[in-house]
Amino acid sequence: MRVNFEQGKQIADDYLREKMQQEAWSQYQFGLTRLHAENASFWTFFAGSPDLIEAGHVPGGLFAFVDKRTGRLWTMEEVEQFYTPETAARYTQSEAVAA
Repeated sequence: MRVNFEQGKQIADDYLREKMQQEAWSQYQFGLTRLHAENASFWTFFAGSPDLIEAGHVPGGLFAFVDKRTGRLWTMEEVEQFYTPETAARYTQSEAVAA
């Protein structure tokens, strides 16, 4: 199964809307979910909040990482592992070959 962009965005919207209702985030106002970045494996969506920025929170919003093949949400730990120096070097090399 392959997830198209619209399906991925809907998954991110649903996840972020639920997260925004959690006690830690419910007092803040958030903007629309937008595509922040993408790579061959997942889309990175972001819902920014000027309120969070004013409160000193960095990055000033919430992220959702949606797998392009399965639609599952990646954890922050998985994203960090994906971008280790070794993985990043392999990813960069494969992108250069594809170009």
